[in-house]
Amino acid sequence: MLCYRLFKQALKTAISNQRYSGREAEEISYHTLAEAYIGAKQYAEAVEAYCQIANASTNHHMKKIAQERIREALQEGNLAD
Repeated sequence: MLCYRLFKQALKTAISNQRYSGREAEEISYHTLAEAYIGAKQYAEAVEAYCQIANASTNHHMKKIAQERIREALQEGNLAD
């Protein structure tokens, strides 16, 4: 529940900051959510959040970061095959 509240707050903050488009705000929110999951040692959920960025982002840099963090979360959570 805490992670969901963090996600909602991050999305609200990112959207209210007119510097970011809707897509960028969503990416920032998913990144914040994923980091919260990592902090809570919920690695599978973190991977899912980072997959949202990796699959939907049009920003090459964001995709690369998400892919790296997916690998790290899989490793940290012993989820890699």
